[in-house]
Amino acid sequence: MTKTNLVLLTGLPASGKSTVAQRLVTEYGFGILSTDDLRQSLFQQTYEELAKNGKRKDEVIRKIIDYSKFQILSAGCDLVIDSTAPTEKFRRRMLELPEYLEQAVKKSVLYLRAEEQTRYSRHMARGGSEVAIETIQGFWKEPQEGFCGTSLYEIINNGSISQLYSEVDRFYSELKGDAERKA
Repeated sequence: MTKTNLVLLTGLPASGKSTVAQRLVTEYGFGILSTDDLRQSLFQQTYEELAKNGKRKDEVIRKIIDYSKFQILSAGCDLVIDSTAPTEKFRRRMLELPEYLEQAVKKSVLYLRAEEQTRYSRHMARGGSEVAIETIQGFWKEPQEGFCGTSLYEIINNGSISQLYSEVDRFYSELKGDAERKA
């Protein structure tokens, strides 16, 4: 039996999460849920703006992701969640599934890393502020292998877009290889 994939993309701001998510969507047919996109489309607010006074709004985003995640995975579609997901508590919430889905879904965490100066340059080039970087780095926790029954994959993204795409393609091959070996 081939399992449906749930991939949580995590990493500090400007590490390449959204680029990787788009690659999984366009090349491999994944559905996507993005905390940044939801925040922007629902509230027209950046992370920085929402952090000032948006606790309830942030909870709305999480509830939408929970509901949508269950529906997408129940339909047998692979899903990528694009989120900084800075803490274990946040990651646990993103990976939590009802019992009826646990056996049918393979959960993976794909951790995107980039050098600090690279991330800073990317973040500032797209209009970000130092506040988001400093805030998230203040409570960032490294993801761990086996967390919530997941496989942990890591991509270091300091190079070109073609290098990043090659790494994503390798990740996908490993993901599918795991599923084929277990089938």
